[in-house]
This record gives sequence, C-alpha cells and structure tokens, in this order.
Amino acid sequence: MTFPRYCLVSFYALLALNFVAGCGGASTPSNITSPPPTVGKLYVTSGSTDSVLRFPAGATGNVTPQIKVTTPVRAPIYLALDVPHDRLTALSFGANAIVVMDNASTTLSPVRTISGPATTLNETGKFAFDEVNDLIYVVNQDLTGAHIVVFGPASTASGNVAPLHTLTPAFSPFGLAVDSANNRLFVSDQGGAINVFESEASSTYNAFTLSARRRFSSGFAMNLAYTWANAIDDAQDSPTTGTSQVQNSFATKSERGRSVTDQRHRIVFSWVAEPRPFHREHPVLKALFNDWKFSGLVTAGSGRPLNPRIIGDPNRDTNSESDRLPGARRNSFTGPDYATADLRLTRKLFTHERFKLELLAECFNTFNRDNKRVDVTDDGFTNNAGQFVFGEQKFGGKIYPASFQTKSSFLKPTSAYAPRQIQFAVKVSF
Repeated sequence: MTFPRYCLVSFYALLALNFVAGCGGASTPSNITSPPPTVGKLYVTSGSTDSVLRFPAGATGNVTPQIKVTTPVRAPIYLALDVPHDRLTALSFGANAIVVMDNASTTLSPVRTISGPATTLNETGKFAFDEVNDLIYVVNQDLTGAHIVVFGPASTASGNVAPLHTLTPAFSPFGLAVDSANNRLFVSDQGGAINVFESEASSTYNAFTLSARRRFSSGFAMNLAYTWANAIDDAQDSPTTGTSQVQNSFATKSERGRSVTDQRHRIVFSWVAEPRPFHREHPVLKALFNDWKFSGLVTAGSGRPLNPRIIGDPNRDTNSESDRLPGARRNSFTGPDYATADLRLTRKLFTHERFKLELLAECFNTFNRDNKRVDVTDDGFTNNAGQFVFGEQKFGGKIYPASFQTKSSFLKPTSAYAPRQIQFAVKVSF
C-alpha cells in the first residue's frame, strides 16, 4: 500500500486526542502509541503550548519533535495541509484566527496569520484547502448564523483581510472537503447529510460599444456612449445561498436563457458647461453671470428580462421559487424600457485660497418620466405569471386533479421607479 507524504494528527493537549486525519488507506490511530506509517511526516497541534509540532511518521514513544513552531495565536486546534504548495494551516478556535505556515516539509516558516474584524471570523469550525484555486474555506458562526467564508489567495493572504466570498447555505454547515479537480465543495450538516456544491454555470456575452468625447474646451465638455449587448447564461439568477431558482438541478442546461442583466440597447449622454462670457472690463456682469456650472446626465435603455415564475410548486420538489410557466424558457419575457435625465446647477458664491462656498440644485428624473415596473408591486411583492392550484377540475368530460391559473396582472405595470426629485445643497470647502 502506498501512503502520502504527510499525515495529520491534532491534539488539544499533548496527551488528549482531539482531531485526527487519517493517512491514505491507513486506519485512524486511536492514541499516541499507535504507530503511523513509516513514510512522510506527522504534524501535531499542541493547544497547551500554542504550537505546532512535526515528528517523523515512524516515530513512537517519548520522542523529541523534529521542529516546534510557536503560533502567534492561542490554542491552534485543527490542521489542514496543502500538499502541492507545501503549506500547513492551523485554525485557532479561541483566537478566531487562521495560521498559515509555508515550507511545511522543511522549516514551517514564514508564519502568516489571518485575523481581525474584517475577516468576520467569530466561532470558527472545520476548514479546507482548494489547492487548484489557492483558496481557504472556513466554517464560521456569527450573530447572523452559520456561514462558509472563503479567503484567498492562500499563498499571500495575511492580517486583517476581508473574505473573498461568504456562502450562507440553507442549513448549518459542519465539516468541509474540497474536490479541486472537479470544482466541488462538500459540506456536511448537523443532521449527518453531505451537501455538494459545484460550479455548473456557463455564460456568453457579446457586445458592441460606440463612444464619442469632447474634451473640456471653451467651457464645454461632453461624453456619448452607446452599447449593444447580448448576455446568455444558465444560472446567473440562481443564488448559491438561500433558495435555488433552478427548476431542475439535474438538467441545468434547460436553464439556459437570457441573463438577468441582459439589456440589448443602452445609451448614456453626459455634459458639463461652465461659460465665462464676461471678463474684467465688465465687473458687474462678470459677478452676475460667470461662475455658473451646468451639468447633466441622460440614460436610456431597453427593457430587461422577466422570468415567468409560477407559484404553487407544480413539480412538487418543495421549492416554490423554482417553477416557470409551462413551455416558457427562463427570462423569456421583456420588461418596459427605462429613460431618465438628471440635471445639476452649481453657483460659486465665494472663493478664497482656503475657503470655498457653493450653492447646488439637483433634479433627478427631470422630465418626470413614468418608468414602469412589472416585476414588483407597490407593496413590495413579486409579480408571478400564474399559480398552480390543487383541486378537482373538469374539462371536456375529463377530471384533472390540479390546474394552472394565469394572472391577468402579469406584464402589466404595477409599480414605478422614482418620480422627479429636486434637492438643494450648500457646499463648503475649507
């Protein structure tokens, strides 16, 4: 039998076994006197001395460790090894920190620590390496519940760094394992089930942009940009946390359709005008008509996709968020277009070397365009294409145990974006 280079054993105290990771096909030792395989290296955490020890894999009895590294945090408890990058990581429950040690097979240094308020580490649990993508996954419990936080790159992450991602499953995560080769994350829950997260999404984005610019000259500048785009994917609006919106998780290709961000046409025009028609020979007119600045932003775009969602759970998978109108593809309907114009007027009243005073007036949606919404109602509820209703129905002499009921309100405006808004301000710079 062939054994890997490294074996991992973790002790909370020198003689109190806390966590053991077996080596290859070998059985897990039940105590310190069980001889590990005679190849590789044996790593041990010592909570009582705040250190990580390394022994020869064949060591037994009262032997001196090859190396002892005192960690910068209290009571390291769990170990994980990134073999391809020769990196050992210890997690400290008491200090809510991750200790990363490079050169695991030689010096176990340098030592890096990931800890601090930005990390959100609170009550940490098991963790795992993604060796291919150079990431560290950690189970973390805070006031909002149990999460999985992801740090990276593992080769350089150090100090008070924020996680790259925070995953919040619909269950309480416990153990972790990463299948880097197939891009899968295995998460066990408190009930003993193993949940598999894998990346199965793909997307295609094609676009064409055209822009024109006039640099600021003679008191005027402008920008004009037009974009034609086409975005298609099979999972962008399917969250990795909470309730999935995939209708059939075993046939994700059937989810392929327009992206939720797909917008075929979009045009943006902005401008700034700062005229100075009068000079020192007309001091009164200069004081009245100079030092004004006019600026504007006009945005217009075609409608975004709408998903013809059906409530009532017609496929009986206990997920009432994932069903669509029969025969309709995901995001196959288009909502209303959108256009708005925003203006700003600025007047400099007093300018000094250390003090400036300006008056501002701003108007949003200046022309008070009715930008309609069909996906959300005025009271915040999401519109649906229909409902699946259980109850005996008779059609053409046949009895049906349930039926679809379409809603007349689908694709009809039930809400709107913000109307015209005007605000005034005084700006003081000093």
